[in-house]
Formats: sequence, structure tokens, C-alpha cells
Amino acid sequence: MEHYADVHNLGDVQDLADVAAYTSALSPVRSPGIGDGQFVIHGAGIYLRFCGSCHGTAAQGDNRRAYPRLAGQHYGYLLRQMQDGVEGRRVNFDRAHVRLLRRFGQSDFEGLADYLARAGDR
Repeated sequence: MEHYADVHNLGDVQDLADVAAYTSALSPVRSPGIGDGQFVIHGAGIYLRFCGSCHGTAAQGDNRRAYPRLAGQHYGYLLRQMQDGVEGRRVNFDRAHVRLLRRFGQSDFEGLADYLARAGDR
């Protein structure tokens, strides 16, 4: 998305506002991508402890505070975004998130991504 949202593709603020309005009006689609369920309960605990206060108890996000919806995102996408943030490939990732995620192990990442991927079904 970052490539398509840069200044070369979206010329001005109105273009960005138009894209944001369009995508926010789309109905959520049930995510076909979930994990194997092995760490989903563990992931729920991590989410409630570290993420829910900003992203919402149901991972619905908060548009006013610019916190994205995480519920129902594809498992592989969530996993990759967290790993890319920690490894420095996602340069716009908030530093506080990077510090937090560096404390996590692989089962933490898998559980969190699986929990969030399934959260859209509730």
C-alpha cells in the first residue's frame, strides 16, 4: 500500500481523502487467512494486555486517533507486518511498537496474528 499511497500516485490531500473515504466505506470481508489455532488463546492475552487500550477491545481501531483496525486482517499479512517492523523493513512502524514487539517470541507473533485474524468473526 505504501507504494500506491506515495506522492507520485496520490497527488494531493484530496486524493488521499478520497481513497480513505472509499476504503472505510467497504464492508469487512471474512478473512480466509487464519493460523492453525495453536497459540490463539495466548495471542488473545497478549492483545488484551498490550494492544487493546489503543486498538479497541475488539481490535476495531479508532479513526479519530488514527489507530488502524486489526480485526479480521489476514494472518500472514499481520505476521509479516509485525516481523517487518521489528526487522526494520517497515520504516513507518511506530518506535514504541518496535520496542514492544522485540520482546516477543515466534509463538507470541503467531498467537497475536491468529487472534487478530479471527477477531473479525466475532
